[in-house]
Amino acid sequence: MTLLRILRTLAVLVILTVGWLSLSPRAVATGVCQPVGGSCTSRAQCCFPYCGPHHNCCVPFHNRACRQNADCCSYQCSGGRCL
Repeated sequence: MTLLRILRTLAVLVILTVGWLSLSPRAVATGVCQPVGGSCTSRAQCCFPYCGPHHNCCVPFHNRACRQNADCCSYQCSGGRCL
């Protein structure tokens, strides 16, 4: 085999491996911490260590992407962004 063919085969294997790893489900430790949007009473319960004033785990940055009001510390999600 030529060096070019070996490198091409190696590149294909790397691409396939990265694709497989990104699509394979990963085990998530449940009960360890609440994700963004989860309910909390202290910051120790949140994966991102911030428990907002509405008792929700949130990231305290305005204009960040959100799916629901609970994702935002302001509890206001509009147009996919925290207000």
